[in-house]
Amino acid sequence: MLKILFALNQDLNYNLEKRILHEYEKENGYDFKFDKAINVNEIKEKVKGFDLLILNEELENENLITVKVIEEIRNISETTRIIFIANSENKDEIFIEKIYSLEVYDLIFSDDIRFELITRLIKKSRSKIEALEYYKRIDISEAENKEKKRRTVIEKDKVNKSPTKIITKIEKEYVYIIPDDYKKVVAALGERKSGVTTVVSLLAANYSKSKKVLVIDAAENGLFSIKSWGNENIVIDEEYKELRLNDNLLVIKPNDNNQILNLIETHKYKNDIVLIDADLTLEQNILKWIDMIIHVSTLDIMDINKCKIYLRQAMLEGVNLSKVYLVINKHIKCKITSRDLIGLYKGQIPYIEGENGGLQINDTIIEIPFDKEFYKNSLLSQVYVDESIVSTDIINKGIDELSNLIYPIKSKRKGISLINRLIG
Repeated sequence: MLKILFALNQDLNYNLEKRILHEYEKENGYDFKFDKAINVNEIKEKVKGFDLLILNEELENENLITVKVIEEIRNISETTRIIFIANSENKDEIFIEKIYSLEVYDLIFSDDIRFELITRLIKKSRSKIEALEYYKRIDISEAENKEKKRRTVIEKDKVNKSPTKIITKIEKEYVYIIPDDYKKVVAALGERKSGVTTVVSLLAANYSKSKKVLVIDAAENGLFSIKSWGNENIVIDEEYKELRLNDNLLVIKPNDNNQILNLIETHKYKNDIVLIDADLTLEQNILKWIDMIIHVSTLDIMDINKCKIYLRQAMLEGVNLSKVYLVINKHIKCKITSRDLIGLYKGQIPYIEGENGGLQINDTIIEIPFDKEFYKNSLLSQVYVDESIVSTDIINKGIDELSNLIYPIKSKRKGISLINRLIG
């Protein structure tokens, strides 16, 4: 008798499981026992002793099932066969190779999900050759072309005027239109000690739970890379160093920042989001190709003038400052407010700038509070390189707000989930 463990959704009823088994029974008769797991922990507790696990990548909504989780399940029960239902978007050769090496031959892609296929695979697993044939559905070049078509390219004339107003230069700029609430390539920059690397680290950790993330370490001090090199999965190239921290998180440190645009172009279609950890040494011209710029600042108004000089030069080089968002890190309640700070960016700094000193950055402000416990953890991580930063609920709240401003990760996909495609 076949013992099946379902891990398809978090509903407490068995409606979907019974419907699948009803379809199976029509063709094959009643010859099974089944149970259900509604999260990864339950899978690990129950899987041993089952012949088959039917697993949905979106079991826990935004916390997608990764290859690492499948490997952990394999270690618990080597003999349990796995049918894995996965979203075909953003899957690449690395994913295929890892799945295949774990002997998961019964993969079902989201564009092919149907009852008939599930019941067929319940009855009989694919052979290795059949699996390879099915996996050929994932073609990276096709995926890239599909993504490019989704992003409408508009060629428009933009007028840039020099500060002297003598020369008017018309240049052509390519603007990629993507949904307003999804920013594909994001640069975070600011003065040293403002916490840019910490913010990028927390964003990367947050996104990599369910998204494919590339971090480009473009900061002069290379702190993000230094904190990551304890891992052995390093590839050293003539032009960059590459480190894969987990299935969803890749870190690249270019030897020369001239490589940044090439890295963006190479990797942006293979990842959900590209984060650039930078400082005020980053060439402003690069910012033209960035979807969103996070300017990380503290309440220290002494840093504002230097940051405005950098952003003003970026504007003169054709960067649209409306995509610059102010993030106030280490925020505390005091007489100086976030609105005071953004007022100094959008207006003039008294006694330093003239009437035309204002910059039209975005009005949105994100505050990440100062938290004593997190600060202690951060200091430890700077003293001990292999010590990871342990976040806190206070910090997580600010990072979640910023994450959803950049690239929403809360369950917006729920209405078109893989399972809804099946039963819809």
